[in-house]
Amino acid sequence: MDIQNAKFESVLRESQYDAVFHLAGIVDVPRSVAQPFDDFERNVVISLRLLELLRLKSPDTSFINTSSVAVYGNPIKLPTPETELTNPRTPYGVGKLLIEKYVTVYSQLYQMPAVSLRFVSVYGPRQRKQVIYDFMTKLYAEPNSLTLLGNGTETRDLIYVGDVVRAFLITFDRGSRSGDVYNVGTGRSHTIMHVAETVARTMGVTPQIKVSGKVRAGDSANWCADITRIGQIGFSPQTELNQGIAETVAWFRSAE
Repeated sequence: MDIQNAKFESVLRESQYDAVFHLAGIVDVPRSVAQPFDDFERNVVISLRLLELLRLKSPDTSFINTSSVAVYGNPIKLPTPETELTNPRTPYGVGKLLIEKYVTVYSQLYQMPAVSLRFVSVYGPRQRKQVIYDFMTKLYAEPNSLTLLGNGTETRDLIYVGDVVRAFLITFDRGSRSGDVYNVGTGRSHTIMHVAETVARTMGVTPQIKVSGKVRAGDSANWCADITRIGQIGFSPQTELNQGIAETVAWFRSAE
């Protein structure tokens, strides 16, 4: 059920749950730049409404909030620890930071078990957006050429969806749920050019790769998460980039 639905309250009123893993919302930075108020309503307002519903109907249910490294903006220190200054550069990042603050306040003020996970770029089967899917669709349509945004030297920490699931479960099982935040990533970054070349090689094509020099408003040049804190409760990424891209390309081909 859509959590905006007025009847959603009945889900929490009629049953008790150990945890709510909150992944509902809009993950689209360019859209947030173009439509900031819509992003606020569909991410911040909805998340706060869910928190308040839990406070009133199920305060013992753990709330695991999905946040983003977008809260850091363009970080100076790489890999970036949770203690780094937060300086979001887009409405999306501002909204994620705002909900983190609400999660912390609700946890400490109302004694609700809650935590926020700051994810880097997530990829994997069935994700029909973001950089790796974009590369696959472009190479499927035109295997001989591929044009990248920026200059290709921008870096990203990319985490496979299977590792994301593990991070959620480990945080629920072992993490501090007193409004804390954890970075979730691999702790390693790759250039966008390297990612493009890996996708092309996995798809069995050899395109001429060009760079456009164009940068989207709000995009950060480099991301890499310091995952020391979540590592202390037992998380470590299991999927290397080559393996994750191979799994994603296999899904893409099966879904063609």
